[in-house]
Amino acid sequence: MFWKNAKGFSLRLRVNLLVSGLFIFSSLFIFVAVDFTLERELLRQQDEGLLDDSVEFTGHFNSLGQASLLDELQREYQTTDKEKDLYALLDRNGRVLFKAGPAVPKRIFSVLTQRVQDKTVPAYTTVQLEDGRSLRILAAGFPGNRILVLGRDMAQLAFLIKRYREIFSRTAIIVLLLAFLMGWGVSNRVVRGILRVADGARAIRDGRFDYRVSPSKDGTELTELSESFNDMADRIQALLHELETVSGNVAHDLKSPLTRIRGVAEGAVLQNPELEKWAGPIVEESDRLIGMIETMLNIARMNAGLMEIEKKPVNFNRLLSTAVDLFTPVAEEKGLTFLLDLPDGDTVAPGDERRLQRMMANLIDNALKFTRPGGVVEVSLKKKANGIGIAVADSGIGIPDAEKELVFQRFHRGEQSRSTPGSGLGLTLAKAIAEIHGGTISVSDSPLGGSSFTVFLPL
Repeated sequence: MFWKNAKGFSLRLRVNLLVSGLFIFSSLFIFVAVDFTLERELLRQQDEGLLDDSVEFTGHFNSLGQASLLDELQREYQTTDKEKDLYALLDRNGRVLFKAGPAVPKRIFSVLTQRVQDKTVPAYTTVQLEDGRSLRILAAGFPGNRILVLGRDMAQLAFLIKRYREIFSRTAIIVLLLAFLMGWGVSNRVVRGILRVADGARAIRDGRFDYRVSPSKDGTELTELSESFNDMADRIQALLHELETVSGNVAHDLKSPLTRIRGVAEGAVLQNPELEKWAGPIVEESDRLIGMIETMLNIARMNAGLMEIEKKPVNFNRLLSTAVDLFTPVAEEKGLTFLLDLPDGDTVAPGDERRLQRMMANLIDNALKFTRPGGVVEVSLKKKANGIGIAVADSGIGIPDAEKELVFQRFHRGEQSRSTPGSGLGLTLAKAIAEIHGGTISVSDSPLGGSSFTVFLPL
């Protein structure tokens, strides 16, 4: 159950817990097994001592008779610690003929008498005395239709077992420490190779396609994992190189004829100005197609991690102010209120200023394009603990919830924007630029009534 609940833990911690748990469980199992074996062995030795004494007393009885035996039992009692050991002789009815030693309940003698009747093997039992001590008792058949009862104090046995348990308790802290050290060492060894592959995956994600994982010496499986990752990285690098080559070739093959078409149209206008009515749209559409091809290639390179950006400190207050100044004439021509909300002081963060300008131009152009005359467009900048947030909000036509996840796709145009000029690549390019900077872009409903595009860029 615990292992199932540990799904949120790191692999290192889970392996550590598993190895440590197995070590602790094994140590506890060994302790219990040794404790059980030790107790049984000490009890067996004590039972053998009682049996040897009973055999010795039987021989004494056979040689010298009952009177001499009773004298011998009395002497044995006198030479041992009084009130610790028990010496007794019973008849077959359980009547006590002789007794020396601690007080034992009479019912014990009755039980022992019943257990020994018609048996050739002795009976053993452990009795708890009123003073808290334990007595190990042997009852054996004796010549003359008698029953010999011998008892030995179990204090020494209990002391040895208690001593063993105390020693184990004191070493338990060392055992726990060794368990976690062993678990940590094993988990580090297991996870070390996996972490190298994870570092490689992050490097590939960040566009370092020449990164390779060093060979692992932590086991065949991890070595195979490292080799498989490097093989995969080789193939990815080869595919991306081929993609870059193909993209360049496609761009060249598409742009070349468009450039020639544009040149022919311009030449025709120069030779015959009357042809401008027909040649002018050809030049404009050629320029638009060339721009679309460039934009598509840039998006593809950014998404594939093939485009390197040069990050330098960028003053976002100045960048947004410049962007708003650039589009202010467009807003005024359309009768829009253009607002700019900037924090006090400069807001500086690393980035590629040229591409960030392109991102802001696309977002502002999109807001102005879909806001009706008399509306409002607001550009705002906010400093956050781990980055900066840029928002472009408008009071325009808005975006239905069903289309908010689609607006960043290539060539997507909503139902309300199909009549508006555009290629459907502006927001896709803005998203690619934000992500190549390690940031995000999202769209939501604007407090102004239209849409709000928010960009987050980490510091």
